[in-house]
Amino acid sequence: MKPWGRIEIRVLELIASILLFFPKRIWLGSGLTAGLMAGAVMMYLTMIGIKVKGDGDAFFYTAIATLILSLIILWGKKKYIPFLNLSY
Repeated sequence: MKPWGRIEIRVLELIASILLFFPKRIWLGSGLTAGLMAGAVMMYLTMIGIKVKGDGDAFFYTAIATLILSLIILWGKKKYIPFLNLSY
Protein backbone atom coordinates (compact mmCIF):
# COMPACT_ATOMS: atom_id res chain seq x y z
CA MET A 1 0.00 0.00 0.00
CA LYS A 2 1.43 3.35 -1.00
CA PRO A 3 1.67 6.20 1.51
CA TRP A 4 -0.78 9.06 1.30
CA GLY A 5 0.20 11.59 -1.33
CA ARG A 6 -0.35 15.27 -1.84
CA ILE A 7 -3.71 14.90 -3.56
CA GLU A 8 -5.22 12.69 -0.86
CA ILE A 9 -4.08 15.06 1.90
CA ARG A 10 -5.50 18.05 0.01
CA VAL A 11 -8.84 16.27 -0.36
CA LEU A 12 -8.90 15.64 3.41
CA GLU A 13 -8.07 19.31 4.03
CA LEU A 14 -10.92 20.34 1.73
CA ILE A 15 -13.35 18.02 3.56
CA ALA A 16 -12.20 19.42 6.93
CA SER A 17 -12.69 23.01 5.77
CA ILE A 18 -16.18 22.25 4.41
CA LEU A 19 -17.19 20.57 7.69
CA LEU A 20 -16.31 23.75 9.58
CA PHE A 21 -19.28 25.48 7.93
CA PHE A 22 -21.85 23.07 9.41
CA PRO A 23 -22.63 23.89 13.06
CA LYS A 24 -23.43 20.31 14.06
CA ARG A 25 -20.30 18.96 12.37
CA ILE A 26 -17.83 21.66 13.34
CA TRP A 27 -16.29 19.28 15.89
CA LEU A 28 -15.58 16.80 13.12
CA GLY A 29 -13.97 19.43 10.91
CA SER A 30 -11.82 20.81 13.71
CA GLY A 31 -10.80 17.31 14.81
CA LEU A 32 -9.80 16.40 11.28
CA THR A 33 -7.93 19.70 10.95
CA ALA A 34 -6.11 19.09 14.23
CA GLY A 35 -5.06 15.63 13.08
CA LEU A 36 -3.85 16.88 9.72
CA MET A 37 -1.91 19.76 11.25
CA ALA A 38 -0.38 17.51 13.91
CA GLY A 39 0.87 15.32 11.07
CA ALA A 40 2.19 18.37 9.23
CA VAL A 41 4.05 19.63 12.30
CA MET A 42 5.58 16.20 12.86
CA MET A 43 6.71 16.08 9.24
CA TYR A 44 8.31 19.52 9.60
CA LEU A 45 10.09 18.49 12.78
CA THR A 46 11.30 15.07 11.62
CA MET A 47 11.68 14.91 7.85
CA ILE A 48 11.22 18.20 6.01
CA GLY A 49 12.85 20.68 8.37
CA ILE A 50 11.42 23.94 9.64
CA LYS A 51 13.01 26.10 6.94
CA VAL A 52 11.66 25.06 3.56
CA LYS A 53 12.88 26.78 0.39
CA GLY A 54 13.56 30.08 2.16
CA ASP A 55 9.99 30.66 3.31
CA GLY A 56 11.12 32.25 6.58
CA ASP A 57 9.47 29.46 8.61
CA ALA A 58 6.03 30.73 7.54
CA PHE A 59 4.58 27.32 6.67
CA PHE A 60 5.72 25.81 9.96
CA TYR A 61 4.28 28.63 12.06
CA THR A 62 1.05 28.58 10.06
CA ALA A 63 0.71 24.86 10.77
CA ILE A 64 1.30 25.49 14.49
CA ALA A 65 -1.28 28.30 14.56
CA THR A 66 -3.85 26.20 12.69
CA LEU A 67 -3.27 23.28 15.06
CA ILE A 68 -3.76 25.47 18.13
CA LEU A 69 -6.87 27.17 16.74
CA SER A 70 -8.46 23.87 15.70
CA LEU A 71 -7.83 22.46 19.20
CA ILE A 72 -9.48 25.55 20.72
CA ILE A 73 -12.53 25.06 18.49
CA LEU A 74 -12.62 21.35 19.30
CA TRP A 75 -12.47 22.10 23.04
CA GLY A 76 -15.27 24.64 22.72
CA LYS A 77 -17.53 22.25 20.83
CA LYS A 78 -16.81 19.15 22.92
CA LYS A 79 -20.43 18.88 24.13
CA TYR A 80 -21.54 18.23 20.52
CA ILE A 81 -19.31 15.18 20.10
CA PRO A 82 -21.79 12.30 20.25
CA PHE A 83 -19.52 9.54 21.55
CA LEU A 84 -18.26 11.58 24.54
CA ASN A 85 -21.73 11.82 26.14
CA LEU A 86 -21.06 15.19 27.77
CA SER A 87 -24.66 16.38 27.95
CA TYR A 88 -24.83 18.96 30.73
